[in-house]
Amino acid sequence: MKTNESDTSMTQVEQKNEDSGSSAVRLTPDGMATAAAEFTSRCMFHWHRGVIDCGDKVVIFGNDGYELGNTADREVQLIREYIETTGLHADGFGLDSGGYSWAIVATNYSRLSVDIPKLETAVNECFRTAWQESRGSSNKENEQC
Repeated sequence: MKTNESDTSMTQVEQKNEDSGSSAVRLTPDGMATAAAEFTSRCMFHWHRGVIDCGDKVVIFGNDGYELGNTADREVQLIREYIETTGLHADGFGLDSGGYSWAIVATNYSRLSVDIPKLETAVNECFRTAWQESRGSSNKENEQC
């Protein structure tokens, strides 16, 4: 699904307090994730996947061809399942305008310290598992990632 960058849908943006007359705008969780996917696509494309710690939120991203029909959709499913076990809550998901890069915005409601290196390792393991599943193999010697 390709979108025009100037086209801002109300699913991506919420008006903040329309009664006050304020023109302030706040992104929805999916809007934040879409913005994060655009950022990682443009500024961090050389990283295939990773984690960005934003304090009370964590962005988990991949630059691995989500809409190409490869393993990225399964990778995202596995990551969502994993992060729910960590106390984080997956609030938003978004793709960049090309459909190649993806991002999950997860909120740290508990405000406990998030072990970012451990989360990065888990993200890579989710990719590896999805890759192996797509090839019908769990044999480590067939691994090429």
